[in-house]
Amino acid sequence: MDSGGTEIERIKEFAGKHGHRVLYAVLALIVAAGGGYFYWRYEARQTSYAAGLYNEMLGATMQHRYNLATVAGRKLERNFASTPYAGIGALLLARVENDQNKIPAAEAALRFAIHHGRPRVVKTVARLRLAALLIAEKHPRQAYKWTRIGDQPGFKGEVLALRGQILAAEHHPHQAAKAYTQALALTSKKSPQYELLELERAQLAVTS
Repeated sequence: MDSGGTEIERIKEFAGKHGHRVLYAVLALIVAAGGGYFYWRYEARQTSYAAGLYNEMLGATMQHRYNLATVAGRKLERNFASTPYAGIGALLLARVENDQNKIPAAEAALRFAIHHGRPRVVKTVARLRLAALLIAEKHPRQAYKWTRIGDQPGFKGEVLALRGQILAAEHHPHQAAKAYTQALALTSKKSPQYELLELERAQLAVTS
């Protein structure tokens, strides 16, 4: 028998022994590929619906139709938590609730953004806004942990300013003044925030 015939016989023998395994493997690959495709389609639809809902929420907020904005924000949290729009929607919802003096609801929205926000910057913004809210509500000790965001460019000045407020609230004026001074060094002198930080530092009545 020539080499070609021998090779064919070997293939037949392999197929006889292992053909069913090869078939199952091929079927598994097909199912996996199909499942991945349908999952991608589902995720795309979810993201599209979430984007529309966020735009609806944003429009309602700009028109001061806070009830509609709240309903849309809650839908984003409830039905579209896996999409990026849920996190940014929660940030907007926190603002809406805070503007209506619904502080516990604003805190809840920020905590949602901390846990579900995407990308990371959404989580960071939520943490710092929650810290600011807790400081305003006279809970500086609770606020401190939310200012621990690691080394993230662009946020160091804000973190230092918040820590200055926390230290001032806890009656550590010299440490607070130092934090404000460091925050000022990272803040543009043309920014309204710069004047505010200078004022807060001056109110401590100590030299930095």
